Amino acid sequence: ILQVPVYGIFHPSSGVLEVYRLGVDGYKKQAANANNQYWIEELGLYLGVWWGEKVEMTANWLRWWNSSGHLLLWGKELVEQERQRSLQMATELEQERHKRELLAEKLRELGIDPNQLT
Repeated sequence: ILQVPVYGIFHPSSGVLEVYRLGVDGYKKQAANANNQYWIEELGLYLGVWWGEKVEMTANWLRWWNSSGHLLLWGKELVEQERQRSLQMATELEQERHKRELLAEKLRELGIDPNQLT
């Protein structure tokens, strides 16, 4: 007989998630935490319901959170996060380049060749 240690029932239309854990007396419904998430000890993760968009559809979705409560991102979200980080870095690099140009201009006004500095 298959004895699954933990199973869940998810109703996407209502966003209701129920999680059951196998004990000596059979399966018992688990209580959610204050964030309406369930700790899955075997995985070291929380399972919960997230309302948002995936595959161009806004709905209730099952999502995982780590033990610190941070949402684990889907691939598309990771790509977007990295894109945003790259844009931020490019902006910061451009600002630094602009500062260097201003400093070089000021040095030239003072009669100092910035290319001769070591």
